Amino acid sequence: MSRTDTTTIHRVSRDKIPAGSKVLTRDEVFNHYAKLVQKWQPASEVWPLKYGWCVLGAAACTGNFFILKQYRQRLKLTGAVYAALTLGCGLFPSMCAPLAHLMYVTKDIVNQKDCLGCLHIRALTWQLGCSLLYAVTVNPLLCFLKAQHLATYNVPGYSTPEQRRKMWQLYVKFTRRASGSIYLHGMINSLVATAVTAGEVKSFIKMNEKLLKKNQEVVELKKTLPQ
Repeated sequence: MSRTDTTTIHRVSRDKIPAGSKVLTRDEVFNHYAKLVQKWQPASEVWPLKYGWCVLGAAACTGNFFILKQYRQRLKLTGAVYAALTLGCGLFPSMCAPLAHLMYVTKDIVNQKDCLGCLHIRALTWQLGCSLLYAVTVNPLLCFLKAQHLATYNVPGYSTPEQRRKMWQLYVKFTRRASGSIYLHGMINSLVATAVTAGEVKSFIKMNEKLLKKNQEVVELKKTLPQ
């Protein structure tokens, strides 16, 4: 990356870097745009870059709550146990999903590293992995362990192969009953990840267009000044 005498940043090969430009690392480019986004006016033009991570975290967290409720009700876990499970199962996805998107999608958008299709696939993979996969693996496991410890449901142990087989059958049984919530959770998170990624790309293009226009205006103004 190279930066000209204004805030415009261009991706060029090393043999085509203009004289007087400063070469930036990918992290420096990302930090530069992050500062621009925070000060950008109007803020509505860059809201996906500024607040998209909040939307991703909320979608991952909300879906986990609904899926957790399916297992909790069937295992008769209530009160303080439910509160502890809700906090633990909702906190991780709400932090992990936006952080992964920021590191592996948003950073590549501002560095113009990958094609749009690759960005969307990566965004979907991380969002579904941090939300849906977590919801159907960690959530039921924690619920089973709690139900077994508090004796609220006849949950098989896991010491012998036969006990593990029965626990697996119980997991499949409960997961099938929760399939409606799981599919809905997956679809909502897929739509949210796709919409946020598309919005980030659109906002980034709009930012670059305005910065380029400003850069051209500065160059034209310098030409009119006395040497």
